[in-house]
Amino acid sequence: MVEEKGEVMNRRGISGFTAVFLILVFVALIYVGYSIGTVWFRAQSFKEKIKETLKLNALASDSYLTSRIIELAKEAGIQLGHDDIFIDRSIPDSILAVVEYQDSSVLPVFTYRKLQHIEVIIPARAQ
Repeated sequence: MVEEKGEVMNRRGISGFTAVFLILVFVALIYVGYSIGTVWFRAQSFKEKIKETLKLNALASDSYLTSRIIELAKEAGIQLGHDDIFIDRSIPDSILAVVEYQDSSVLPVFTYRKLQHIEVIIPARAQ
């Protein structure tokens, strides 16, 4: 089959503008994903720090644990108050820590906000 020169030129592929546009869309998606992922990773890291604090200080008072969790939050850049933390020892041989806080990531077009609700339960044993 013989093709004319005009037909071959029409099947070149995507234009330079389309390629640049697709790259920009891809970069924007990565940026948004990174910004939202930062909120999730911060919460998971904070949860692990709370778990470690509870394990190491299982016999400490509730006020000490609350103060220590607030210190950890400050280190992670999270705003917490005493009202955001609930320590429960009513479960036999366990400590339950519940932490709620508002976290956000500011993007140029919108602000992503998420209410983080972290629950950590560990066995209450002396180590």
